[in-house]
Amino acid sequence: MRAVLIKAARVAVALAVVTTGVVATAAPAQAAQQPSNATAPVAAWATTDSRRPNDTITTGDAVVGSWLDDRGKKHTAKSYFTFDLTRFAGKRVVGASIAGAEAHVNDCAKPRSTELWVTRQTGDPTWVRQPREKTKLPGGTGHGCQWDYVEWDAGQAVQQAVASGRLTVALRITEQHQGDPAYGRRYGQLRLFVQYNTTPDAPTGLTVSGKPCGDTPLWVVRSWDGTRLAASVTDPDRFVGDPEARFAWWPQDAPGERTEVVTTAHSGSPAATRLPDTLADGRTYEFAVRGEDGMDASAWSPTCRFTTDYTAPGSPVVASDDFPTVTDPAKSHQGVPGELTFSAPGAADVVAYSWGDGIRQETVPVESPGAPVTVTYTPTGFGRTQLVVRAVDRAGNHSASTHYEFHVHETAPGIWAERYPEVGFPVDVLLLARQPNAVTFTYSVDGGPETTAPVDPAGPTTITLPAVTLPSPVITGWTTDAAGRKSAVSSAEIRVDGVAPEIELTPYDQVAGLPVELSVRAAQTGAVSVTYRIGSGEPTTVPLGADGTLRTTFTTDLVGWHAVHAVTRNAAGVASAEAETELFSDSGAPTVASTDYPRDQEAGGPGIPGAFTFTSPRPGVTAFRYALAYGEEQEVAAVDGAATVQITPMSPQSYYVRVRGVGANGLTTDDTYYHITVRRWLPQVASPQFPPGVAPGQPFEIVVTPTLPGSTEAVLAFDWTNQVVVPVGPDGTARHTHTQGQWGSSIRITTRTATGATSGEAHGYFPVG
Repeated sequence: MRAVLIKAARVAVALAVVTTGVVATAAPAQAAQQPSNATAPVAAWATTDSRRPNDTITTGDAVVGSWLDDRGKKHTAKSYFTFDLTRFAGKRVVGASIAGAEAHVNDCAKPRSTELWVTRQTGDPTWVRQPREKTKLPGGTGHGCQWDYVEWDAGQAVQQAVASGRLTVALRITEQHQGDPAYGRRYGQLRLFVQYNTTPDAPTGLTVSGKPCGDTPLWVVRSWDGTRLAASVTDPDRFVGDPEARFAWWPQDAPGERTEVVTTAHSGSPAATRLPDTLADGRTYEFAVRGEDGMDASAWSPTCRFTTDYTAPGSPVVASDDFPTVTDPAKSHQGVPGELTFSAPGAADVVAYSWGDGIRQETVPVESPGAPVTVTYTPTGFGRTQLVVRAVDRAGNHSASTHYEFHVHETAPGIWAERYPEVGFPVDVLLLARQPNAVTFTYSVDGGPETTAPVDPAGPTTITLPAVTLPSPVITGWTTDAAGRKSAVSSAEIRVDGVAPEIELTPYDQVAGLPVELSVRAAQTGAVSVTYRIGSGEPTTVPLGADGTLRTTFTTDLVGWHAVHAVTRNAAGVASAEAETELFSDSGAPTVASTDYPRDQEAGGPGIPGAFTFTSPRPGVTAFRYALAYGEEQEVAAVDGAATVQITPMSPQSYYVRVRGVGANGLTTDDTYYHITVRRWLPQVASPQFPPGVAPGQPFEIVVTPTLPGSTEAVLAFDWTNQVVVPVGPDGTARHTHTQGQWGSSIRITTRTATGATSGEAHGYFPVG
């Protein structure tokens, strides 16, 4: 019993698939989902005691049977529990169990004799006002003397009590043993576990191929993905599993030809099914949906109707006096509106026409089904023109296309201007009318004010634009005939020669801060001044020389690639196009020289100072900052852009001397890296005992003679581990007595000065004699 109710095993409740008629088919339903599980809350509980006949006891354990108190007086008790079933109203109870743990057993030698009875629902129970016991629940067995889970089957009791919203049970010892203290027991709180199922909600939101159902039938056309029926199906027990949707459809005039299909309504998505291709054309069908969860089924939804229409209308007929076909003389002109009439003879259900010229597309409805429609069309292009027209019926079927072709005369005027007029000068523009009976030209420049000029009937009309400016202007124009009709619009760009000046830099790459010669030669007629700008600096305006050329010198602290711009202007202030070139300014990293430590050569030695001279090619350098390798950076003042410093390397290895120049105005040059290699001054090592040598375990003297000037001690490391520091004596040697090893003695020797300079490491080996 416990496993069935607590683990909620599947409950196989079959729902029949009803099909009638000769076309009926059905998909098999899925396996029944698991019921939901819930714990009913305890609304009240109490223990009654024969020694306290009028009391309702609501503290401590739930006591049943008899027991003796401290004075030897016998008590007999029953306990009552009332459970709240309101949350299960309207739900189908599948099963239930009541269970509790034993807190105390009077005598384990006596078998468990606890019973659970359904009682009448009364007020607070007492020993003298005990609710009448109606039905004993099966169960109450358990393992061992004191069991933590004693269970009773309450499924039928809950099913009968759910309508009242409460269930009261009495926990007691059997009538036979109720007065025997040996059978008495105590229990903790009882719990009611309920398995239930909620009927799915009635489906809503029915659609046919995405169109919502309404009071009138929907039209259905044939499509590549078929006709799709859908509905929203939900299950209040949403945490248990996805509900199923049963779709049923039938011809409106033959309800017996009913077909049902079951699909799964996945969470968050409508349930859907696709209709077969066997539906008849021109027939009205109905469909409805209900939700199922394998245990219960909802009510059927309201029906939805749809009518099939698989027959497209015939190709439309196009007629027009304004736009006769290409086989007739052309009458239409670009930009002049005209009318076309579309009709579909024999198609009484046409409700609209879809038409377009390849650039624009529109759909125009008809006043009544099957009626023709007249549209107004204004050609924007010219030459051979084609309209594509299709009829659309009330179901949404499109007919095959009708291609209607006609010829359109060009009306947009021709516009030509002088090629590459110089900026600041006037330019003549020719306007040629193409519109029949054109009387005026209207034009504007760059969207400015409109100007009107009469059309010259003898040929092109010439207009003169005043001084043209940059960027190249665009003139837009059209003509108007005597009736006030406008032609199509033409536009033309007047390509203006900006006559940009020529710029020359000498040199074009220079150290920042050094002078650069700038030469600007004007190409603009009548140019009197030039404005130039270096990088993102402020522009400078100066007059041009008599020969139209500017020659000047400038300096800049900019570093890297920078644009140099120049524009000329004439006396009227008209600017030329802007010329541009590039200047590269080097940061002026200093040069480094040393005779004591020549670049990339082995020289000097540890602790031996060397003179290093720094020279800056960049003006304004007042100091140098330098460091040996990754040592602390130091600064030295510069005199006339140069300085000499003493640097003392302390060990024989390769170094970079890093130097950069700085100025009072905050300028900083790039770094220069000067590579040096410090010569090693390896000590000489000898022993008076070698040759011939000594045997293992015998001492011998090691004599170290430094070659590094100023060495004060020698560091001897034996066999890569033991290290000994030996001072250099007055005779200029360091002496140490060492005991010969079993396999000879390997030694590494370094000498160092009092300032910490090290000679470099010499290696030696004294074999066994």
